[in-house]
Amino acid sequence: MFGIIPVLCFVFFVVIYAVNSSAGGVMTRWRVSFLAGAVTWGLAVTAMTEVLSLFRLLTFSWLLGLWVGAALVSAAICARVSTREKLTALLRFPSIPRFEFWCVAAVAAIVSMVGLVAFAAPPNNSDSMIYHMARVMHWVQNQTVAHYPTNIVKQLFQPPWAEFAITHFQALSGGDRWANLVQWFSMAGCVIGVSLIARQLGADARGQVLAAVIAATIPMGILQASSTQNDYVTAFWLVCLALYILRFKTQPSRANAWGVGASLALALLTKGTAYLYAFPLVVWCAFSALRSLRWRAWRPLLVIVGIVLSVNMGHYARNFQLWGNPLGVGQEPFSNEIFGVRVAVSNVIRNISLHVATPSGRANRAILKGVHILHVPLGIDENDSRTTYKHPFYQFDINRFSTLEDLAGDPIHLGLMMISLALLLASREQRKARDLTAYAIALVAAFLIFCTYLRWQPWGSRLDLPLFVLWSPVISLVLLSRRSYKIAVSAAVLLIAASTLYVFRNETRPLIGVGPDSTVLNTSRVDRLLKRHTDLRDHYLGAAHFVETLRCSDVGLLIGDYDLEYPFWTLLQKTGRQPIRIEHVDVTNSSAVKCAAIPYAGFSPCAVIVVDADRNPASIAERGNYTQAWSSSMDAVYTEAWSSGPVRVFIKRESLREARVM
Repeated sequence: MFGIIPVLCFVFFVVIYAVNSSAGGVMTRWRVSFLAGAVTWGLAVTAMTEVLSLFRLLTFSWLLGLWVGAALVSAAICARVSTREKLTALLRFPSIPRFEFWCVAAVAAIVSMVGLVAFAAPPNNSDSMIYHMARVMHWVQNQTVAHYPTNIVKQLFQPPWAEFAITHFQALSGGDRWANLVQWFSMAGCVIGVSLIARQLGADARGQVLAAVIAATIPMGILQASSTQNDYVTAFWLVCLALYILRFKTQPSRANAWGVGASLALALLTKGTAYLYAFPLVVWCAFSALRSLRWRAWRPLLVIVGIVLSVNMGHYARNFQLWGNPLGVGQEPFSNEIFGVRVAVSNVIRNISLHVATPSGRANRAILKGVHILHVPLGIDENDSRTTYKHPFYQFDINRFSTLEDLAGDPIHLGLMMISLALLLASREQRKARDLTAYAIALVAAFLIFCTYLRWQPWGSRLDLPLFVLWSPVISLVLLSRRSYKIAVSAAVLLIAASTLYVFRNETRPLIGVGPDSTVLNTSRVDRLLKRHTDLRDHYLGAAHFVETLRCSDVGLLIGDYDLEYPFWTLLQKTGRQPIRIEHVDVTNSSAVKCAAIPYAGFSPCAVIVVDADRNPASIAERGNYTQAWSSSMDAVYTEAWSSGPVRVFIKRESLREARVM
């Protein structure tokens, strides 16, 4: 229930900006204010999280107090600046032509249905259960976002903003009902934002609506918007960044400079790919500032740099303290081992191929063969381990046609992107539109930087989401430059029709289906939680039930880099008997130094859940006991008391005797 308070605060922010805005008509004012309110809200989340974490006060009561205070203050400001005339003017929405009306209605329907899925389904994406949601649970438990000992270092060094927001809702609501809505909100924000970018680039109302349709129907976006991944959140902040850069070029005011800095800061605090995608946009902004302001450009540029550093300082400091690097040092080699034109071209080919998978195995094999042929003149193998993700190594292949948010491609949108780029390059008239051309060049440069720096990954199509979103205005402007109403109608109808498959038949969160347990609306949250990992369901449930019978409140986890942690939090906390404390044990990576810090030093679990096969649990069984290697005390001895599949539970010998008595 209390999760609604931050939302109310956001609404007040939007109204305040709308009342004081002078940007265009009513619809434009509301859209600009939505983005400004979101950026302000994002900064508020960051500030509250970082300050409270310094004193280990990231708790329900403190978060509730701060959000109530923020809501009251913003409501008071809203009441003070609003007059009946201003509010009445803001509610006079203009009539729109039939085509635009039905497009807006279709977009609203798509976003609403995805929102229903997001609210009804638990976070069941693999990455969410490995580290997105797992880190949230540790932060809520620890009452701080400070680094902690963990066997999954991705929980620490990865940029945290999306999880900051989820943490607030998790702490205030006491559950994960709001968790998926952070991505869903970002989808709605992107739809609004790209329409404004299109307007800024010269599109009329029809072009703005078409840009929104293109963004709303991206398959990967529809699938991700109901999860707790963070690519859509990243896309949203990058959309805000692009809009504020365009506005700053037109009007280099302090407010627009703040918008650029805040949007960039939040994007970098959300995902590492934002550094690659934002770089060309930021360079464009800097050159524009130098050209228009000359020596006076140092002021807005200094403001932008200052905001970026201040917002990210907390995360940078935590990483630097542990790894000596503000970006952290993970165990996964994300970047290429070799660089050059051949590597970039290879990755361009392979990344594009992620979006052209078909339901036909024969067609996919033909595409795979084509990729191989294209690599022959490059003198580099498509499976070169130096440019291919290798933890573990994934051989290059064409993904099956999928409605899974990790693997789905965006074939129609890819085709429209290529067509629009070709038409833009071929049209002398459109090349005269400098902002549109520069914007398109920046996005192409971003993709080339992405391919030059990062290894090819089989799930790379989801990392491309920000580019597809940002390219939507370009497609709209180029298509409508043909001055054909039929082109706009045909494109909109095609995209909306194709999107229905992804809206209704998400592989792990379907909205429609046949029979019981077939949709998010008729399946229990526990079953839906492990929908993609049904082979682990009974093992995880059994382990949680066994720990419950022990009445054990301090549980240790010994799991690997890719094991699912979040289900244990959900299943163990569902017992409701007593608060459960969960900590990683036998940590051997760089975060092990945190084991000696309070409150981890004194942790002595009454049960240890082991999933990590890499730690050779068979040797534990042969010894018959497991010595507490993560503690300075070697007195506690653990014996295997329960096992099922890859999951084992070790408990103290005295606990084992008690369990046998019960």
